[in-house]
Amino acid sequence: MKGTVAALARELPSSVRTWIAAVEEWRPDVVVTDSSRCRRATRGRRTPLVCVDNIHMIDRCLHDEEILAGAREDFEVARAVAPVPEHR
Repeated sequence: MKGTVAALARELPSSVRTWIAAVEEWRPDVVVTDSSRCRRATRGRRTPLVCVDNIHMIDRCLHDEEILAGAREDFEVARAVAPVPEHR
């Protein structure tokens, strides 16, 4: 674990700089991701960010009955205990 944390501290700044440089060069009109961690890189460039992760899919999306077939009870339990984001 200690080596992993040390590697993270050593490599993360370079990885973040590389990612931000790629976004700056590419200049996307919008960023769609499953992680809100992209917020910092898009905010400074005024690039819209659409973040849809598993919790959003459970809490905010409508699901066709075909998708829920045989799993409705499990879905309702997941929806009831999902850590719903405070900002809607």
